[in-house]
Amino acid sequence: TPPDILIEGKPDGEHFADTKAALELVGIKGESYLTLFQGIAAVLQCGNLTFKPKPSNDEETEITSKKELKDLAELIGCDEKTLSLAFTERTIKTRGEEYKVPLKADVAKESADAF
Repeated sequence: TPPDILIEGKPDGEHFADTKAALELVGIKGESYLTLFQGIAAVLQCGNLTFKPKPSNDEETEITSKKELKDLAELIGCDEKTLSLAFTERTIKTRGEEYKVPLKADVAKESADAF
């Protein structure tokens, strides 16, 4: 087993217990606690997404980390296709018109990491 990582002389497990206790002091427990950690997990999962240009058009992007996309979609309660489009295209609205613009892979990754 790996050694415990110590921060300020305490292992991670003790810090987590202290954090949970502090959250309970300010009223975050039960369903609120789960929702908070689901949100944190979703933000972290965004950083695990990987992107590459589509083989048919390098101006468009596809998400290559399918398992991470699936896990994120399940975590936030969204279908994978909608979530994929949210990361790979931008909606532009102008005077009564709306159109979709594909994002290049590096821009899509930057957007996901911005969360």
